[in-house]
Amino acid sequence: MQQNAWTRCFVAALLVFLTAAALAWTHPAAAQSKNSPFSQLQPWVMLITPAEGVDFKEYIARLTAGVKRNWYAVMPEAALQGQKGIVVITTRIQQDGTVPVSEPTLEHSSGKVELDKAAMLAIRTSAPFEHLPAEFHGPHVELRVVFFYNAAPPRYGTNPESFAPRARFLLLHHPHL
Repeated sequence: MQQNAWTRCFVAALLVFLTAAALAWTHPAAAQSKNSPFSQLQPWVMLITPAEGVDFKEYIARLTAGVKRNWYAVMPEAALQGQKGIVVITTRIQQDGTVPVSEPTLEHSSGKVELDKAAMLAIRTSAPFEHLPAEFHGPHVELRVVFFYNAAPPRYGTNPESFAPRARFLLLHHPHL
């Protein structure tokens, strides 16, 4: 009887370990594979603050890669099993790369606590970010980060900014996402 309980505990612990190891060792390139469990789990990052003529493209690309890596590390099991949702978060990044203590802010909930928490945690664990580009003279930039859990981004092109004007419409008319 005790051996049976020990075997069940061992198997459960082994499954948890293997799942954690798989998440920790997933190469970022695997997310691009159609067979990857992460292929339908993508964040979009949009600069809300006027760029003042500064090219933020490389900065946003590096920031997105870090957020994505941290998001995948805390991905809820429900999302890996296909649960759908869209989480929208806004945050400010100060000149020195820090995020104010009161942020990020949940702008739109997926309606699923575990999905919302993972998205928020991805931002918090990614901070502090790199310093803002030296050419940018504002005190901070504000970003909107949209996390798509098994929900394809709208087909308005690959540019996240093309999604921004339609974000509220999509979220209001598809509350189940």
